[in-house]
Amino acid sequence: MTDTQTTGGCLCGKVRFTLGEKPTAVNACHCTMCQTWSGGPFLAIHLEQAPAIEGQENVTWFESSDWAERGFCASCGSNLFYRLKGDPPQYVISAGALKGASDLPMIE
Repeated sequence: MTDTQTTGGCLCGKVRFTLGEKPTAVNACHCTMCQTWSGGPFLAIHLEQAPAIEGQENVTWFESSDWAERGFCASCGSNLFYRLKGDPPQYVISAGALKGASDLPMIE
């Protein structure tokens, strides 16, 4: 990724986010829940810092388990991220919602 700021968002543009760190790799989660949510393996980028989210009023959160919730755009339905509950919560971004993620190496 060559941008000085790493950004992404949903299909309709109502939700945008900026990362405070440079992602280094894309992970694939093959669990049943991620496959049901994304239609296949969930291609994910794990973050150490929460992203800065613009348009939070357009994010709908679904509590998918006791330990995590999944966020998607209420307008276009784009799967954006899930976050592990905790203090602070840990975010995992959908690789497809991030600009330039195709340049990142894939690890499983």
